[in-house]
Amino acid sequence: MYLGKPSYDIIASSSEISISQPVDEDAETTSEQALEKPTAIEATETTVYRKRQPHPLKHLLWGTPSVSRKLSLATFAINTLLAAATWDLTFRTTYFYPSKDLSFARVGHVGPDSAKLLLREPDSARYPLSVWYSHDKIPTIDLHLVDTIPTPPEETDFTKTLTLHHLTPETKYRWYTSSNHSGTFTTAPRKDEAPRGGRFTFLTTSCIKANFPYHVTSHPLAVKGFRDLSGWVERLEARFMLFLGDFIYIDVPRRPGFDKESYRQ
Repeated sequence: MYLGKPSYDIIASSSEISISQPVDEDAETTSEQALEKPTAIEATETTVYRKRQPHPLKHLLWGTPSVSRKLSLATFAINTLLAAATWDLTFRTTYFYPSKDLSFARVGHVGPDSAKLLLREPDSARYPLSVWYSHDKIPTIDLHLVDTIPTPPEETDFTKTLTLHHLTPETKYRWYTSSNHSGTFTTAPRKDEAPRGGRFTFLTTSCIKANFPYHVTSHPLAVKGFRDLSGWVERLEARFMLFLGDFIYIDVPRRPGFDKESYRQ
């Protein structure tokens, strides 16, 4: 395991080689005999070292090993945690929260005399699926049947859009489904007329990405902005909200595929 660097730097190095021929005092020695005698070779290398000084901030920022073993272990631990967080953000939703049985009902566009309702119900045991609405003040007396869906619409990922007609402007209604979903909405003012009270409040949002900014303890499908916004909707008496950004990021942080099911996730 590469946890440290050498403790010293080489700042200078020099080499010296000397060759010496032994001297023969016998004058009668021939040149061939002189060549047969061994030659002495001496090599000397001089190296100057300087002790390295650790740079904690540099190693912590870049995640590189240091001459200090403790600092190297700290950077190794930080890199391991970052790698684990990256895996968690990229794969936890796919492997642990596929949500194939998701059932919901949501209000869509609301006008002066109509409103849209989006349903999703994959459980075939709950069909036929019926939807009703009524005035909020007398919910159990003035019930109106919107529609009955006979079978699960598999071709649209078990979703269905219904429209509630013949509504009264600036009136609060309550809706119900046979799959145990319910909610309320208030219709918009009449066209070209000022709302009651003279005020008209609406909300806007930017791009929506689940668990962003990332937090290890948050649910991977949680949207912090929605949670914060829920505390203001009633106080502001907002009539509607505009989604002004993207809220389907198939390629962030990783594209699971190019098929229709990948986009539906």
